[in-house]
Amino acid sequence: RGVRVDWDPLPPPPGGGKIPARVALQVSGHLRTSCAFGAVERHLSACRRRFRTCSVFVHTWSSLEPATLHWSGARRGADRSSAACVTRLRAALEPAALLIEEQNGTAVWRAAAGRAAAGSAGGGGGGGGPPRGFGG
Repeated sequence: RGVRVDWDPLPPPPGGGKIPARVALQVSGHLRTSCAFGAVERHLSACRRRFRTCSVFVHTWSSLEPATLHWSGARRGADRSSAACVTRLRAALEPAALLIEEQNGTAVWRAAAGRAAAGSAGGGGGGGGPPRGFGG
């Protein structure tokens, strides 16, 4: 799927050292049956090469796919645990924090005037859309 791009868009810092800043990357969504998070690994690797501190914070669900009806209309994989994928993710990304929630069939995202409603959980999709997974 797609085109793999292996490039680093940022020029090297002056003097070749790391930029003295702390950066946080936040990712959220279902891990999906593919358990693919290579794009996140590449972003994190580039971040850690450039900045003194670069941490990743992860929010995901205990199932690989959504248990509730979502944008694709499918519910395949909602009964499959994300535990094995979370183990891989922990080893690969070494997140500063990881939150894994149960999705009990109750919608955790709702629309209000075209955007995520105040006080609702989830919403990782931005722009008022449904939460997106790591695998696309």
